[in-house]
Amino acid sequence: MGKQKKIYTHREFMEMAVSEMKNSISEHSEKPDPKVGAILVSPDGREFIEKAHRGEIRSGDHAEFILLDKKHRTKPLTNYILYTTLEPCVERNPPKSACVNRTVNARIKKVYIGIQDPHPSVRGEGIKILKKNGIEVEFFDANLAEEIRKANTDFIKYAEEEAKKVLDGEIQESIDPLDNALENISLDDFLPEAQEELIERAKLKFKLVQKILINTYSSFIL
Repeated sequence: MGKQKKIYTHREFMEMAVSEMKNSISEHSEKPDPKVGAILVSPDGREFIEKAHRGEIRSGDHAEFILLDKKHRTKPLTNYILYTTLEPCVERNPPKSACVNRTVNARIKKVYIGIQDPHPSVRGEGIKILKKNGIEVEFFDANLAEEIRKANTDFIKYAEEEAKKVLDGEIQESIDPLDNALENISLDDFLPEAQEELIERAKLKFKLVQKILINTYSSFIL
């Protein structure tokens, strides 16, 4: 008989992710990077599959990318469970792909998140995208979340300063890919039938709709 695999508890997986987080390697000297640990668990939620932390294999690689794409690129992960100490990122400079997209594409069924990312480039958008794609989202126990915050004190302070800049208008808050694609176009770029469907399906933010309407109005008077 083969060796019986160890069965872990939900709490043990959370603790494992926090422990893995502490191994993270920062790649920037001019700003603090978040410490992140991620754990992949079997669909039944009992078997440990793999772990990863930021910068584990290559400088700048995110934990979820290492876990899902580096260590398990060829393995089907449908309905597997992911534990990550920080909300997955929603944008990365091309050709890199955001961790939230990698999680969705891997068909992960449930994600346990340690803390929400306070940076304005994420700040709840990762959670929103996961839920929009039918992925269940739950959070770590409160005391473990506090441990994650303490380990990421410098990053959280930096992220809060960036968020304040957004509020003060010094920098622009990140918008989702659809908004980004529509940022510099007017409704005249679409057929009338497509205009109505686009607005309805995209559920455009007020500020984007306002900008498109201004662009459209400008095209009439020029």
